[in-house]
Amino acid sequence: MPQVIRVWRTRSTRDIALRTLAVLVTGLSLRLVYGIWRGEVPLIAGNGATLMLASSILCFKLRHG
Repeated sequence: MPQVIRVWRTRSTRDIALRTLAVLVTGLSLRLVYGIWRGEVPLIAGNGATLMLASSILCFKLRHG
């Protein structure tokens, strides 16, 4: 959460590696699908929330470089 707030305020993603962030978002997406497949609410909630935050940083990274 602090990193999302920092990126939102500064509009700077220079210190964040695109490849690492893309791998993180991919992994979280797969874990979310797994949680949905298993029907386990803790997996869905945790990975869903983290995926939303990481995806917002990824969007900033792609938009603002």
